[in-house]
Amino acid sequence: MLKIGDKEVVMTQTMVIPDGETAFFDFSINSEPIQISIVFETNNVPDSERKINWKLEDGILRMTFIGWRNSLGTSLIHPAKIGELNGQPFGFNLMHFLVGTVNLVTFQFYIGGTYNV
Repeated sequence: MLKIGDKEVVMTQTMVIPDGETAFFDFSINSEPIQISIVFETNNVPDSERKINWKLEDGILRMTFIGWRNSLGTSLIHPAKIGELNGQPFGFNLMHFLVGTVNLVTFQFYIGGTYNV
């Protein structure tokens, strides 16, 4: 088991995703299947408008990243809570770098713990 603070790390995944293409992966937490799709939208919004939209659709957590354009790297300040899974908080954090029009991103997904947001 790997813990960071009060959160158990249940999955770490690094991907190289071209702008506008969708990446899909899945894993399980205590036999509960988790399916996630990731897309980085190709637009040039200011850093102040950078955001993440997510929604559960047809059993898939669909995450869309808008305005993530930093070639020096960026991350969330604190892990974000996605919701609850079997009565426990479920969240994530990421590190992101943009190389040309290709996104290098590492996600960590957590179960348990406390979240600021």
